[in-house]
Amino acid sequence: MSKINNQEEFDIVIAFCKNGMNLEYNKTQDFWANKIPTEQFMRYLKGIFTNRNRFYHRFAKDFIEVPKAHLIELEADGYLKEFEYYKGPDQWDMVDVVDRWMEIYDEVEPFNYAEAFRLKDDNFRRLVFTSIGPAEMIKELGYTRLSTEGREVTHKKFNSEGEFLGTETYHTTFEMLEVNAEKIAETDKINMYAVRCWCTSTDEEHILWVEDIYKNSPLEAIASTCRVPKNLKEDIKEIKRQGDIFLLEFNDSVDKEKLKNPSKDVPLSADEYFSLLTAQS
Repeated sequence: MSKINNQEEFDIVIAFCKNGMNLEYNKTQDFWANKIPTEQFMRYLKGIFTNRNRFYHRFAKDFIEVPKAHLIELEADGYLKEFEYYKGPDQWDMVDVVDRWMEIYDEVEPFNYAEAFRLKDDNFRRLVFTSIGPAEMIKELGYTRLSTEGREVTHKKFNSEGEFLGTETYHTTFEMLEVNAEKIAETDKINMYAVRCWCTSTDEEHILWVEDIYKNSPLEAIASTCRVPKNLKEDIKEIKRQGDIFLLEFNDSVDKEKLKNPSKDVPLSADEYFSLLTAQS
């Protein structure tokens, strides 16, 4: 790696990888990844860190304390071709920058649903939607409960160390919601569909967006969120689910070549999914 002699040709970029976030701030030009202006990015951050104290201590403060070795020199055209860790004087001090962020935080409001949908940058739009809770969104937009379905399931129980504690049989309930999307689509008679369910361990409400072809059955809709290789479907022994993550355990007799060359993913039916699901959280 060649040494950089003229540092003025490079931008200083700080990466924030914490709290499940992976963000980059270009201090030299004062914008975030994809050249999102700071004033706009603060609106997204205010949706994540909903009070001033949390924003400072869980986010902004880390930029003041960032080690100089974590400051990356990025070429002015935006491409990271060659770099070395910056170990120069404190000319990149972030105290004034963070003070300005706090002022902007006090002045801006989080994005609402219609504004988020109108954002032109695809990556930033997806990021902003992570700051808007689905449950809060559908309440604001308005919805109709189309149907309710339940099913008795038997699941394995584990303690915090992963030790198996036995099984538990209980009844689960799912609701299909038709959500009025006119406010965000800016047109008439546009609907989206979501399933409302409750976490088995915390009893908290959760919303899962689903395709409209499953709007007539909440159980089929939930099952459709689990997509597996078609050529391996018959070899699944059990499924464990944690949020949007599925862990598949296959039978010992599964053809190893099929594991190496899985076919196209297909959704499971309600009977397939719930008969294979042995644990979820």
